[in-house]
Amino acid sequence: MANKNAAIDAAIAARTGVSIDHRKMTVSLRLATGRPALLVKGTGEVTPIGEYYYKQLNVDPPTIYPYEQGPVDGKWVKGFDGKKHLMIHKSGEVTHKGAGYFKHNQDEYLAEYPVREVFLGAEEVADMGAGLHLVAQPFRDLYMPGNDPEGGNVSQFTVGKLKGQPRPELATENAREEHARAAAELWAKDRKSIQVYDMTGESRPAGVARHNHYELAVFIIIWYD
Repeated sequence: MANKNAAIDAAIAARTGVSIDHRKMTVSLRLATGRPALLVKGTGEVTPIGEYYYKQLNVDPPTIYPYEQGPVDGKWVKGFDGKKHLMIHKSGEVTHKGAGYFKHNQDEYLAEYPVREVFLGAEEVADMGAGLHLVAQPFRDLYMPGNDPEGGNVSQFTVGKLKGQPRPELATENAREEHARAAAELWAKDRKSIQVYDMTGESRPAGVARHNHYELAVFIIIWYD
């Protein structure tokens, strides 16, 4: 079972999608081996693998309907019993049955930051410690996600759809975007910064060194290349 749990953990880390057999109403997770792992039977019975999978996601296992399906008309989903189940009232209040659905189906946002390319100043010997001989080009409408020195995107944020207790409602799309934006700003503030010459404003006169013309400015490092 330990090996199966490790395979489930790897699939979650890889954000592998879960599929539904709409004819049998079974829910399966495709593993890295290519083989499917049955999470929920067509009767709504959760398998041991499914129990472990949903526990890692911190949501109750589905017993009435599969979570991994889009809502019909924005408010209904098909249950294991073949019937439609209401997820949200016209008032915007989430039904008791819908709470688990919206807790599982969260939004993911990829934050991209305005960036300016930096290069080594040809007139100076590079000082990578303080970065005092690096030059930042003017902004050229370039945006990139953040990463870390070891590679990989680290500016992807998951935001829940629910707000309020004990009668939850759906958070507005603007509210969810603001939540993701705030998380992205906090992530950026925690990055390392460096001083570089800011190549903006008037053109550098001929014969004038960069460090005598451009001002030093602090830049946050969000991408390592």
